[in-house]
Amino acid sequence: MEIEPPEQAFDRLAPKLQASLDYALKTHTIADVKRLVEEGKMHFWPIGDSILITELITFPQMKILNIFIGGGDADELATALPSLRRWAKQLGCSHVAFLGREGWKNRLRKLGWTDHHCSYFSIPVDPT
Repeated sequence: MEIEPPEQAFDRLAPKLQASLDYALKTHTIADVKRLVEEGKMHFWPIGDSILITELITFPQMKILNIFIGGGDADELATALPSLRRWAKQLGCSHVAFLGREGWKNRLRKLGWTDHHCSYFSIPVDPT
């Protein structure tokens, strides 16, 4: 089995990441994510033909592994979740969080996840 270099995998999976970033209010560009991964502030997980980007968030009372974004095949991405939970535990995280589209709810429930709260966004704020 040949191991794909991370930069090559990132470039190959960039279209799937872009589609997810577009859906997620375009808070980041591909270049932003790549830079944050290179700086060690985010983590890049190529999973076959899919991609996950994670980040550690430290709150005053807990540390969590946040699945910032995922792109590709949902079944393929779901196979990585148990490994991410083990890695999060090794890092001292109390939880793994995932803010995703509604379609993830039933899939994650079947894997033992619970939905904790909903996110709401206002219409775009008038810049004037």
